[in-house]
Amino acid sequence: MENAESVYTKLEAAAPRREAISAHSRMVLAMLASDVTGILTAVLLAGAIRWVFLGPMTLSSFVWVPAYIAVFILSAALRGLYPATGLSAVEQFRNTTIAISILTLVIIAGTFVFKVSSEFSRLVLGLTWLLGIVTVPFNRTVIRHFMAMAGIWGEPVAIVGNAREVEHLTSYYRSYPKIGLKPEVTITLSRRVGDLTAGERDHLIRGLRKMNAVSNIRIVMVVYEKMDEFSAIREIFRDLFERVVMVNPADSGDELGGVTVREYGAMLSFEVSHTLMDRSAQIEKRVIDVLIAGLGLLMISPILGCIALVIALDSPGGVFYRQRRLGKGGREFSLLKFRTMYRGAANVLNTYLQKYPDRRAEWDKFQKLKDDPRITRFGRFLRRFSLDELPQLGNVLIGEMSLVGPRPIMVNQREMYGPNFQHYVRVLPGITGMWQISGRNHTSFATRTAFDVRYVMNWSVWVDVYIMVRTAWVLLRRDGAN
Repeated sequence: MENAESVYTKLEAAAPRREAISAHSRMVLAMLASDVTGILTAVLLAGAIRWVFLGPMTLSSFVWVPAYIAVFILSAALRGLYPATGLSAVEQFRNTTIAISILTLVIIAGTFVFKVSSEFSRLVLGLTWLLGIVTVPFNRTVIRHFMAMAGIWGEPVAIVGNAREVEHLTSYYRSYPKIGLKPEVTITLSRRVGDLTAGERDHLIRGLRKMNAVSNIRIVMVVYEKMDEFSAIREIFRDLFERVVMVNPADSGDELGGVTVREYGAMLSFEVSHTLMDRSAQIEKRVIDVLIAGLGLLMISPILGCIALVIALDSPGGVFYRQRRLGKGGREFSLLKFRTMYRGAANVLNTYLQKYPDRRAEWDKFQKLKDDPRITRFGRFLRRFSLDELPQLGNVLIGEMSLVGPRPIMVNQREMYGPNFQHYVRVLPGITGMWQISGRNHTSFATRTAFDVRYVMNWSVWVDVYIMVRTAWVLLRRDGAN
């Protein structure tokens, strides 16, 4: 080990002292308060809606609320939602939704078992479930955001590994405090953990025990280079920390997507799940597409008619715009949109780029232009709120597209995607997707491609549901396409 004694001197001085309430406990209490507030908000809103349509209710109609909250907290705790450190946003949303759904079924069953259904408003419970799916995750996001801004979100962690990777991880987690990890102790090794001698391992363990005597660090992150180091890492750190996280920053993460540890008999193995091959999951996705697209078209048909009328009055040309795109399997189809550009848009673009060559770089990087000269006055409004995409619900209904997926590729842009093209044609293209909720116009073409490929590699029905909810939030924030 390199400069072991000086490292331990810094380690001991940097180790956070024990607090009356640990950072972990503070995060748990914050999430508990958030969830209780979210559920109560959903109950009050549900009661208010019921009061508007059916009249007031007595307090006895809400006797189920304490049990509702208690069952939710128990279910959420069993799903690792307190404080949910280490769970992705999709996993948190999935576990929260499942917890709310389970407790709703439990309360319904309880009303029949204890024969209190006559005093029970099924409308209020149903609305509470529906609203809770929104209010609980929303509260969690808001509280985590403000606690991170105040510097009180996250628990201390120790990071062990080579200097370059330790610095990289430290910088990353300090830049993204909402993840919930605060690097407080860094231990730099001169070589791989798996290559340490017995004496060096003992020296490292003594230093870590000395740190633990005065600190409240529960988590250690250990950089590994090869999987053959796992046994050495477990041997060194297993009795020192509650959680040992092994990480290789050189990995993009895609290689481990869908990988779980399974036990088949006496054999432990890594199992890779290919959800794109799961027929039941594909059926679920199609059912969701048909239901939402069908109901959506039915409900917004008056809006579609008004938009069509304004487009016709705003500028000459047809109401709809059809463009050939590549879909699943590389098959071409006609993408349907409301027209947002003037006639002869291609000539307008070429003339504009010749007149302003400095904008060429922007077009080449994003395949879009801010203040695009081709777009009509009303077209800018439609694009701002992504209303021009609404006719694509028809593409979804007939099976050419999905609600969620990579954006369909233009026929003349196939070569731009290089080897990533194979991933695009594995799934139906979508109206919204991962990159639309991750920066939209602020992401480059290459970054958008990376988001789309990651979506395909790690697809699940829950990812789709999360993206749809996030899309609504992005549109409400007016972060639409230009």
